[in-house]
Amino acid sequence: MVVLEPEARPRRRSRWFTRLRVTQVAFLIAILAAWQFLPSIAPLAAQFRVFNRFFIGSPLGVVDRIGALLAGSPLYPMALPLLGVTIRDAVIGIVIGVAFGALVGLLLSASPLGANVFRPFIATLSAVPRIAFIPIVVVIAGPTSQSSIIVSALVVFFATFFNAFEGGRSVKPELLDNVYLLGARPFESMMRVRLPFVLAWTVVALPAAAGFGLVGTVVTQVLTGVPGIGQLLITSMQAADATTTIALAILLGALGLGLTGIATLLRRTLLFWWVEGAAS
Repeated sequence: MVVLEPEARPRRRSRWFTRLRVTQVAFLIAILAAWQFLPSIAPLAAQFRVFNRFFIGSPLGVVDRIGALLAGSPLYPMALPLLGVTIRDAVIGIVIGVAFGALVGLLLSASPLGANVFRPFIATLSAVPRIAFIPIVVVIAGPTSQSSIIVSALVVFFATFFNAFEGGRSVKPELLDNVYLLGARPFESMMRVRLPFVLAWTVVALPAAAGFGLVGTVVTQVLTGVPGIGQLLITSMQAADATTTIALAILLGALGLGLTGIATLLRRTLLFWWVEGAAS
């Protein structure tokens, strides 16, 4: 067994991370090179759709199309305003869904009767595919941004509620007994004891909630034509424009990474005292 000196461990870890990044970059370059050049081989393009330029575009073409979408051109509308609408609807839906999920989780975790009555209904609704709610929401709210916000909030609510509920239920009975012995009323114990646990468990779910909220917003825009990137995406799909479709997918992927990264940073900031939560 080899025992490393303390000063050798950081160097070894640094070399490992360097090799990891080099391997990742090499893999990405290989994928992009195959995407760019393999469709130029006629037998492959004729035999397999995945190598046909019409169906998959090219990296250079996608980069050029992303620039056209961001800057605007006579052939392609500027995507930034629609991207702004999608971000706005997703963020509003995420905030509403997280707030209501935490609130309902807190209330039901503090009320055994309420939990027994309402939890089966919430669990049943959570098991329903989220896409089934979209026609109902659109009928009620109309094909407007309100629909995408409501769907985003519903998706995030279910993703947040169960975390918040379990957080409130994780409070040890002994702790609650001590609080009651000190003269606290049920509302005071809920706000002073359960609420911190509910908030902590809710914050843990923020990165997943951010991703779900964006998905709910975009799917609503795709299926209903509500203004946003989803509307532009379905238009490019109907026109069989693979380059624009992939470019929009990459923009949405970057948006998703950004929202998830912000949520992860917020989680680490708020849970700085929790080693496992800050490290994850």
